[in-house]
Amino acid sequence: FRHPNILWFFGEVTTETEIFVVTEFAAHGSLHDFLKKIEIDDSQKLEFSLSIAFGMVYLHKEKKIIHR
Repeated sequence: FRHPNILWFFGEVTTETEIFVVTEFAAHGSLHDFLKKIEIDDSQKLEFSLSIAFGMVYLHKEKKIIHR
């Protein structure tokens, strides 16, 4: 399935001490790292939050996937 607010998930790798999630390439890295590099105003924060919410709604309603 494809949604503009969701990265492709390819799989995961587990070792005794770590878990790695394998997704499609994200040009700016993780959202966490990206947000540490830039400053965004409240309207951009709202835009990011809505994009995340739309992706989550798609996963929950359309694909019956629960994110924890």
